[in-house]
Amino acid sequence: MFWRGGATPTVLTDYYLSLRLNANSNDDVGTNNGIDTAITYGTGIVNGCAEFNDSTSNIIIPDSDNTSFEDRDFSISFLVKFNSIKDCYFIDKRESLSVGREFQIRHNIGTDLAVRLFNYNSSSRLDIVYPWIPATDTWYHIIITKGVDLKAYINGVFVDSAFETGTYVKMGNFTGTTIIGAFKGETIRTLDGCLDEIKYWDKKLSKSECLELATNELNGIEV
Repeated sequence: MFWRGGATPTVLTDYYLSLRLNANSNDDVGTNNGIDTAITYGTGIVNGCAEFNDSTSNIIIPDSDNTSFEDRDFSISFLVKFNSIKDCYFIDKRESLSVGREFQIRHNIGTDLAVRLFNYNSSSRLDIVYPWIPATDTWYHIIITKGVDLKAYINGVFVDSAFETGTYVKMGNFTGTTIIGAFKGETIRTLDGCLDEIKYWDKKLSKSECLELATNELNGIEV
């Protein structure tokens, strides 16, 4: 599945969505193209990257079945670099502040990698809260995987699995858009930094796949 050397990486087919963010937020493998607000494209670790300005920048992905996972296995991977360390959202899917919530991945209060999956019909949820204070001006590789359990990886290394609040069954499939680099309706919990190579995978990536994907992308190899 992954490139293991040679001249050309193997073309992968297990994507729901792939945003290379080289010069735009178009979806390489489907029709889930992003809508940019105050995004600048610069030089990333894998070709280009999207730069976020700490206030008004975001990318909106319209709702589709490929951006809602319900009880399906999935993984989400991306590269991030911080200009400053703060409370910010990487990816958030919901209809409004408290309605139609599906999932979020964020840097919580500037001290934790936080992931939350919201149950479809109650306040139950799955949470990962992993202590993480990254350095500025450094690229990090993040992967979230969901199969039987929910796990997080940083730079290809497993760091934490989720704990359950209430009785979690599955996420909903609501009509909210996905917002990247910000929290819906706010300009304060926005990313001050860069994102690159955002991918939604149609499977739970294995431990070895996570390590290989992170190693390749952190070395500038487009997978």
